[in-house]
Amino acid sequence: ETKILGHAQRENRHSRDRCDRFDRALPTVKMLGLLLSLPKPVLLLLACPTILWVTAYFLPLLYIRLRGTQDLKKKYDAKWALVTGGSTGIGRAICEELAKQGLNIVVVGLPDGFLEPAVKELTDKHVRGADVPPTNRGDAAAALTNR
Repeated sequence: ETKILGHAQRENRHSRDRCDRFDRALPTVKMLGLLLSLPKPVLLLLACPTILWVTAYFLPLLYIRLRGTQDLKKKYDAKWALVTGGSTGIGRAICEELAKQGLNIVVVGLPDGFLEPAVKELTDKHVRGADVPPTNRGDAAAALTNR
């Protein structure tokens, strides 16, 4: 059964809805007022876990941002890097960073169609000269014994 409401009846219903929402929010407002009426040392004590969490979360991020990326070639006097899972995801990003630092990279990954495009892209971006990285086990063994 459908009722057709007039304009005044709809307005009355909307104002009742607003009052109901206000009545439901009133205990939250009262609780907030009670909380803010506490002494400052108690408020600080209640806020300590949040302050500690925010500090523990953001300080390391800030430190890493200010410190910058470590130059592993200089730090370890390295010439080569072996990256497992270097065809996708985090391993791929690590390969990019190490290649930017000038390291020779051995990329190890599953032969699932992602490895060869990743190696080709890394080679196109970062190889200077004719030194092409190996793409399978046989080539890797030959490259390592020839050096």
